[in-house]
Amino acid sequence: MQACQLGNVSALVARARLLDACGCAEEAMRCWKRTAKAGHLEGQLVYGLGLYRGIAGLQEEPQDAHMWLLRALKQAGLVLGYLAFDGEGSLKVDKAEATRYFRLAAGAGCREAEEVLGWVYNTGQYGAI
Repeated sequence: MQACQLGNVSALVARARLLDACGCAEEAMRCWKRTAKAGHLEGQLVYGLGLYRGIAGLQEEPQDAHMWLLRALKQAGLVLGYLAFDGEGSLKVDKAEATRYFRLAAGAGCREAEEVLGWVYNTGQYGAI
């Protein structure tokens, strides 16, 4: 509990998950909000969805939901792009799919995705789009 009070993101995520599992949705959402503000992907997604749906004590706030979900998309799109581009693990290399993910992340405002897209296009590694 002390780690949560000090703002430890890992502790806040663990607490939010436990509270969700116990049915304490409103208290869990307060934890998710703190993790979202700290830049945690799952926190941004859960909090954004909560604002979109107006659940767990939150009012429906489409503009705020949009902001948080875009922040999550920036991170997720970039990672998905790298996974498809490199064919990590058991994934096949798929340059076209990677390019689509990088474009999504760039469209959401991810600067790194914009830079990667520039390199992908300049080197002709974008596959058939």
